[in-house]
Amino acid sequence: MGECVGFKRKRACWCRWEKEYARRGYRTISLDAFIECGGYGAPLQNLGARREANETPVYHAEIYRELYLGKVRPVFTPAEMLDGERVGICVLPSTEIDKQI
Repeated sequence: MGECVGFKRKRACWCRWEKEYARRGYRTISLDAFIECGGYGAPLQNLGARREANETPVYHAEIYRELYLGKVRPVFTPAEMLDGERVGICVLPSTEIDKQI
């Protein structure tokens, strides 16, 4: 239907921990990789991978904020939801540079 309730607060937490993870010298993981493992029990790929000395960190929480936060339109309005069953297609946000819409 749109963004989850409380998502701005959760994104701020994600942002803070992602920056700390990068500060410690690790590569961050994309939202795509996190979603792929969620709920399926698959391990996160490249978790704990160190960045090269000259490698610039990628802040996926900031990419999400710039591209999607507050811009995800609901697929249905609440009134439409109460009117019966609905089927819709949602675009899955991506923070991988080569997949951004």
